[in-house]
Amino acid sequence: MPDRHRNRHPVSDCLPATGATIAARGQNPPGIRTAMHPAWTLRPAFHRCKDKFTLCHVQYTSDAFRAALCVAPQPNSAAIGPSSRLASPAPRRSRCSRGFIHDGVLGMKAAAGTNKQRISTPIVLQVHASECGAACLGSILGYFGRWVPLTELREKCEVSRDGSSAASIVRAARHYGLECSGLGLRADQLQRLPLPLIVFWQFSHFLVVEGFDSRNFYLNDPSTGRRKLSAEEFARGYSGIALRFKPGPDFKPGGERPGLFRQLHTLLAGSWGVLTWVIACGLMLTLLALIVPASLGVFVDDVLEDRGPWGGLVTALLGGGVLVYILALLKHRFLKRLAVRISVTGYSRGLSRLLRLPVEFFEHRLVGDLTDRVSSIDRIARNLTEQFLVLIVDMGMSAVLLVAMSVQDVRLTLVVLVLAGMHGVLAHFLNGLRAVRSQAMRREQGLLIGIGMQMLNHADNLRMTGSDDHFFSRWSGHQARELHARQRYSELGSVNAALPGLIAALRSAAILGVGGSLVLAGEMTLGALVAFYILAEMFLAPIGRFLEFAEKRQALETDLQRLEDISRTAEDPALIRRSTQSESIPTFKGRLQLAGRLELRDVTFGFNRSRPALIKDFNLLIRPGQRVAVVGPSGSGKSTLARLIAGIYQPWSGDIFFDGHPRDEIPDGVLRESISMVDQEVVLFSASVRDNITLWNPAVPDEAIFAAARDARIHDEILLRPDGYSTRVEEGGVNFSGGQRQRLEIARGLVGDPTLLILDEATSALDAATEEYVDDALRRRGVTCLIVAHRLSTVRDSDEIIVLDKGVEVQRGTHDELMGDRDGTYYNLVRSG
Repeated sequence: MPDRHRNRHPVSDCLPATGATIAARGQNPPGIRTAMHPAWTLRPAFHRCKDKFTLCHVQYTSDAFRAALCVAPQPNSAAIGPSSRLASPAPRRSRCSRGFIHDGVLGMKAAAGTNKQRISTPIVLQVHASECGAACLGSILGYFGRWVPLTELREKCEVSRDGSSAASIVRAARHYGLECSGLGLRADQLQRLPLPLIVFWQFSHFLVVEGFDSRNFYLNDPSTGRRKLSAEEFARGYSGIALRFKPGPDFKPGGERPGLFRQLHTLLAGSWGVLTWVIACGLMLTLLALIVPASLGVFVDDVLEDRGPWGGLVTALLGGGVLVYILALLKHRFLKRLAVRISVTGYSRGLSRLLRLPVEFFEHRLVGDLTDRVSSIDRIARNLTEQFLVLIVDMGMSAVLLVAMSVQDVRLTLVVLVLAGMHGVLAHFLNGLRAVRSQAMRREQGLLIGIGMQMLNHADNLRMTGSDDHFFSRWSGHQARELHARQRYSELGSVNAALPGLIAALRSAAILGVGGSLVLAGEMTLGALVAFYILAEMFLAPIGRFLEFAEKRQALETDLQRLEDISRTAEDPALIRRSTQSESIPTFKGRLQLAGRLELRDVTFGFNRSRPALIKDFNLLIRPGQRVAVVGPSGSGKSTLARLIAGIYQPWSGDIFFDGHPRDEIPDGVLRESISMVDQEVVLFSASVRDNITLWNPAVPDEAIFAAARDARIHDEILLRPDGYSTRVEEGGVNFSGGQRQRLEIARGLVGDPTLLILDEATSALDAATEEYVDDALRRRGVTCLIVAHRLSTVRDSDEIIVLDKGVEVQRGTHDELMGDRDGTYYNLVRSG
């Protein structure tokens, strides 16, 4: 361990100057990703100046620790990590100004008095656990008037599969013009800072602090919505890091605020004609609805009291009823047609969009959650046509009825409006609480479905490894959270459901009481009171339904937001390029396929630009027909390199050349005909063997299918089955052995007769004799091969072997040449294997 010595550095702005990898991933078990030795302790100290706690200097017990947290120490700046216990070897104290430090924890006495502050920031829910930091920044920006989509914030906050860092959030905030600084403070000291704040929570999550009082902290949690915690609970979970923000001179409010109508505009594109007919039918129904109260008023005053003729009145009522039935039937048919159109076009757009998204999108999301999002289009169409659009028409009817009531009696109309306003205020308050709980409930439901699908898809593996109980416990935890979220949502639902009954009782009492007094005073006839009562009931019914629809509206907004995550994510650049190319048969230099030459020049790639690259300045040259192997310890970047060449990932820098030309210059159709990859993860579909090999391409001839199966040494075993190549493969290939599944995958890779074949652990499940047979078949084909393997017997005969370690080439040569270096990585890999 390095010698201990202290260095003091004044601090004005801490986290922005650091490269500390404080990664946060949702509500995962606590863990801090920093390159620190467990015995090194970061010791920030504070002094009090002008009634504010100011970070004055940081004490490090090791220069090496400071170097691990800082990109480059600068004058007046230092990196700040969490001011919490970092496993110091022994309790130690040092005094600075008014405070002392004990085991890396600030022991400063809290200032007398507590500020009571409370603000409200927009709720931006994370779609995946790794993007909590980006969602928090979205809430902060929205509070200051800048609306940025979460998809854009993911990129700016450099969200990767490992989450995002506090330093990344600071850089993103400064990009949008906010002045941001990071502080290492105790929980009680946060109350002296201006709101809003972002705090690091349980070493694994980010939260927005919206306020506090003497007992509680009020939080905006991107995973669940608003939360209230006691000061003790907050202090236990708070990890000692806070980010404060204020608009800078370059900050510009703007952007498009998320809203239901903006989302619906996209969803209803191309359906405005049908929607116009729905509105027209609704308006005509509104005018006809006035016939009923008018007729009843006349009936009471003229027929019952004066015994006048009533035949014409009854005829008018019957004729109006028939017209209402016809118009209601037409409106219902138009709404059904609109629902079907939204479902069909929504499914088509959603699935086609999913297939065009980059692979990183799927790495951060559960398959079950994505399935639930696409299937939610049916719910959206149903809520939209059966509730939302109907209520819009009904609200138009309420406006007409309000005018009719005013004509009857202004005083009674004011009574009705007061009741409607009371109903609206109460419903708005309840629905505001339910909106947060609805979003949290939908998110937990999506995660529960995703975990359940994982459990069912891998049930055999879980049972074999004895992990079924552990995975069930994990599923049960998600189910408990989903049930808790649903119960919290339903609690307010019962209150909301009883509210219309209360308003109806008050309405009847108020109208009959006030109206009865007017009738007795001779200021209103009995028929007019009856007509007004019916008008008021017809007026308040759509108002009540509109307020009750807030529940459906919240579900509709939540579903639309989850779909927006798909529609706003940028498409894979390779697929964008493919769509702009001609539909004719693609060729390159007059050829349908490439010759098989591959070259990589200074290729660098990683999963998070705020952290060191995984592949660094890598160079490679493979000539047509050559076999080059890439080996190295686990995590060295071998599979990542294979995916870069296959075009699944895009390099940060450097170039990949095929036949001496950059990838962008070659038609995508030529690349697909020339390059094939056999991955270590075998994917088989619930379809015939033929379809699994050809992937439903009817243009592949039988001869190519049989030749590929023979070279993969699976042809004879397929013919032994009763239905041959028409044999149905169960989902996941459970009716085939592990080696057979892998050979079907190899046959799929060979059926297109590629000129460049990438094999990523493609023969790991094969016995030595079968592996040698497949290897000889590949040599006969003359295909250029890039082989990624752990089993070194697979690569002994390669023309060249490249050894990777931590993304960097450490050795290169043939098997015999590399074995001659007894201190080399390759020799150690062979000996340990």
